[in-house]
Amino acid sequence: MASLSSSRKAESALKLGLAIAAGLCQPALMLWASPLAAQVADETGAAQDAAEAARQPAPVPLTLDDLIPEEAVANPEIWAVQGVADPASASDDSSPGLPLASPSLEPALAPDLDAAFADFAVSEPEPLPADPELEALAAIAAPTIEGLTELSETTIGSTLVLAMPSAQDAFPERDEFIERFKDLSSIRALDEGRDSAPQVAARARADEVLLGDILRTYGYYSGDVVRQLSGGRRARDDAERGEEASDVANEPSVRFDIMPGERYRFGLVDLGALPTLPEPDASRLIAAFGIQPGDPLYADRIVEREIELRVALGESGHPFASLEEPELLIDHARAIGDLALPVEPGGKYVFGDVVSADPDFLSG
Repeated sequence: MASLSSSRKAESALKLGLAIAAGLCQPALMLWASPLAAQVADETGAAQDAAEAARQPAPVPLTLDDLIPEEAVANPEIWAVQGVADPASASDDSSPGLPLASPSLEPALAPDLDAAFADFAVSEPEPLPADPELEALAAIAAPTIEGLTELSETTIGSTLVLAMPSAQDAFPERDEFIERFKDLSSIRALDEGRDSAPQVAARARADEVLLGDILRTYGYYSGDVVRQLSGGRRARDDAERGEEASDVANEPSVRFDIMPGERYRFGLVDLGALPTLPEPDASRLIAAFGIQPGDPLYADRIVEREIELRVALGESGHPFASLEEPELLIDHARAIGDLALPVEPGGKYVFGDVVSADPDFLSG
């Protein structure tokens, strides 16, 4: 049996041998790894250079001769039929900066892609149910835009213009209307000149109301009056330039566009107790008033016929008949006006005996 000391010596010798071997192997490994690392670095650098070269764009031909090959010039028809010899190179020329997928991977990926998209299917969408409101809206016919009414201008003074329909049947009372407006216009009553300019705008509003009242007097209760003010612009421009404004530039002007519309007519004509008189007084007095349902509604005619009726009542033996104020009820839906003129004829008076002091002049 070996002693304890000899065992310890053998163990120490073994450790020393392992340490020497380890010390010798480390430089050997370093020496062996250096050429291998250099080789790997060279291969990596070559791959990077190749990739960089592949990413570089193909040189652009400097001349037309460099672009067109000789076989294309010799026989262009055959060259065109043959096409490009290498499609990959043509793709590289068309997009030199884009990486191309390897052709060897396409056949391998195709079955996987087909399997991936085999169950991917988009079902055809079902049509939406019909919407009655949308169908009714689509069935509405487009509105027909009628032509604008042609207007003709009438100059009244130097600052006032009236524009009315040119067609005579559209406004038969045109001339009479203009004369009445001239007599009542507040703008026309102004003196011409610079001093009247500040008052034009205020008086234009008053004349607009006046024109509407005259239209209704002639029975045009749905007519429109459009007021337009202009003038003074050149005067302001001259003042900005430091120049003296002219009188013509400083004078404002007013234009009224008048659209009469539909003329209303008389509807019901109520004369109170007048139709209850015995004949022929009732018929004669109604005819004296003269207004019948369906006649054009003319307000002035109501006043005229009221006076004629008063005279006819006195001549028919009703000198003490009473007439109230006429009332006109306008119905815009039917474009008519119902007239009420309450009449109370009273008793009928007749002549009695004639007593005269001069029978030769007036006998009984």
